[in-house]
Amino acid sequence: MKANVPKELRGNSSKRAQAALKKAKEIEKKIGEQIKELDQKEYTASSGGGVVSVVVMGSLEIKSIKIDPEVVNKEDIPMLSDLIISALNEAISTAQKEKDAILDTQTSGVDLNAMLGLM
Repeated sequence: MKANVPKELRGNSSKRAQAALKKAKEIEKKIGEQIKELDQKEYTASSGGGVVSVVVMGSLEIKSIKIDPEVVNKEDIPMLSDLIISALNEAISTAQKEKDAILDTQTSGVDLNAMLGLM
């Protein structure tokens, strides 16, 4: 993730512009590091009282699905599919909320437009 610096601010030697660019680069670096860590984190969720369990990485890739063998029955395949979808959606939602929280925390209270002199 690279900061998109307006042309007007490139090469501008004013202290305000330099400070704004430095702050933006610090925020960008910190967010990148936190997202990288988060991508390696595992999120586990289950449904159906634990008969279906899934692990999703912070990068939103599915790592594993575990199904209790007792629930595997040809007539129950539609229900099993619903349980898998439910557990996956919960795990993915948890991972996405944590990523959103990182971005909100790092940029809260910062008016990026004002900081970069756009407004």
